Amino acid sequence: MSREKLQELFDCIVQDDPENPILSIVDIHSCATLKNNVVTELKIPSSNIRTLPHIIGKFLHLVNLNMGNNILTELPDEITTLHNLRYLDLGMSRLEWLPEDIGNLSQLEHLDIRWNRLKYLPISLFSLPKLETIDLFFNSLTRISPKISGLISLRELNLEQNLLQTLPIEVLSLPNLKVLNLRKNRLHSLPSFENCHLESLDISENSELSLDQEQMDYLLSIGCNIILN
Repeated sequence: MSREKLQELFDCIVQDDPENPILSIVDIHSCATLKNNVVTELKIPSSNIRTLPHIIGKFLHLVNLNMGNNILTELPDEITTLHNLRYLDLGMSRLEWLPEDIGNLSQLEHLDIRWNRLKYLPISLFSLPKLETIDLFFNSLTRISPKISGLISLRELNLEQNLLQTLPIEVLSLPNLKVLNLRKNRLHSLPSFENCHLESLDISENSELSLDQEQMDYLLSIGCNIILN
């Protein structure tokens, strides 16, 4: 049954873009991992795919979905029904928004959405209890909601090369955050580090940002590696 759904998914992708030369050499079955006749992993990166069909919502046992380095402009709402998903790679595409109900992916641990066109993040994203890493490199984010405090398992946050001018104190108060990359933004200042547990902080290439002595002393006292230039 899952093999039939896999072929149906691929047929929908091809139907949307029949002139795509890359798809003609893709073996969809080699892109998938099946266990007990259900698809647990699906990896179709670098294939110039324009659309992820609605049928993706039928792959309820998916743990790993890699659609990175395609030309997706949007995602179907059905992707939010993949309640077993742990790894989601949508990096290097053309996404301008994420589904509002992405917070339904309650098992998600790793999210790669670097190099897209995101201007905001849906609030539900910040309710994912198991999310450990988010890569948001090279998007167009202008703010981060204080609701990010809900990401209690987050260990690594990459916000390099966005349009941030401020950062909510809730980011620095995340209990498990160890690595924070803020390189190449438009930051003017940062809130208190008093409750942070960072091991690495990159704030280089923020031309109007500088840390005061109290902030520097605290980061040094907790052994944080600080990248300033």
